[in-house]
Amino acid sequence: MVSLSTIIAVDPFTVENGGTEVIPVPPEVGRRARPTLCHPTPEQAREALGRVLLRTFDRGGKLGLMTVYRNEGRYDTSNVVFADGEIQRYDKQTRLPEMRHIDYGLSLFRAEAFAEYPVGTRFDLAELMGRLVARRQLAGYEVPERFYQIGSPAGLAELDALLKAKGGK
Repeated sequence: MVSLSTIIAVDPFTVENGGTEVIPVPPEVGRRARPTLCHPTPEQAREALGRVLLRTFDRGGKLGLMTVYRNEGRYDTSNVVFADGEIQRYDKQTRLPEMRHIDYGLSLFRAEAFAEYPVGTRFDLAELMGRLVARRQLAGYEVPERFYQIGSPAGLAELDALLKAKGGK
């Protein structure tokens, strides 16, 4: 089983075949390792979001926190039922009319959330989130800014146009 001194690498681009891998934290990092936030906003806004998320996560006491955006099916298929600060349903396969939010792609977890996964195990993070939802252990935080997915030519073109409009090259 995974101990409390575990951090999670959540980067489907670097873990073979996508997914999540449980890896041990070096002892010098300690139990309160802070996640690095990857978010396409100015530095101060990213830091402010990070502080709010960590505070919300610390105060909530749940094993996980998922950021969500009220998508209403606009930019991609909504896959989350979010209400009262909690993820009530998360499903990438079954679509329900009450799914108005989408997983924003930034989540925080306590090490205990991964206790069922031995170190080195690779798995789809959606599986863990589904388990946490079933146990009412997945908090939610609604972000005000939309996301830009770059997993398709259309999404990449949309982000490229936005960056060019903001003075990028």
